Amino acid sequence: MIIPFEQVAQTKDINKFYRKYKVKNNSHNITLPGWLIEIGANIARLSVDSPEEKESLKLLKKVNKLKLLVIEDDNPVKDKHIDKLFDGLKRDDFEDLVFVRDEVTRVNIMIREDQYKIKNLFILVREPSDFAMVSMKTNMTIAQINKVINLMEDELDTNLN
Repeated sequence: MIIPFEQVAQTKDINKFYRKYKVKNNSHNITLPGWLIEIGANIARLSVDSPEEKESLKLLKKVNKLKLLVIEDDNPVKDKHIDKLFDGLKRDDFEDLVFVRDEVTRVNIMIREDQYKIKNLFILVREPSDFAMVSMKTNMTIAQINKVINLMEDELDTNLN
């Protein structure tokens, strides 16, 4: 009975990493339960008009838990700790979704799926002096994410023309 719950929960590696770095002097962190995120989405929905904003807020309601960790001005996270975290995530069936890299910034987005549902979404943004990590326990699909992206692209195309 515990095994299925453990399968969709945030991983031990994410939790260990989060606990280690949330206590650093220049870090800011928050953990939000899904019910609070849903309340916020419902309130925000009252003040938005565009279809892409409404669809984004609908997607936000699919988040069951969110952990955010931001470190500013002096990034203490070493590459070897990031590599260890990624190794643990891959052992826990996370897959790379997006990796973007330029001269100073690296962005990793990873997901863990279960029967066509994204159960975990993990985003890591690194720069030499700044760091951000978002870990979400979710119940969304790639199709739902694509719908929001397509609406945003349509809006961008409309604004450019």
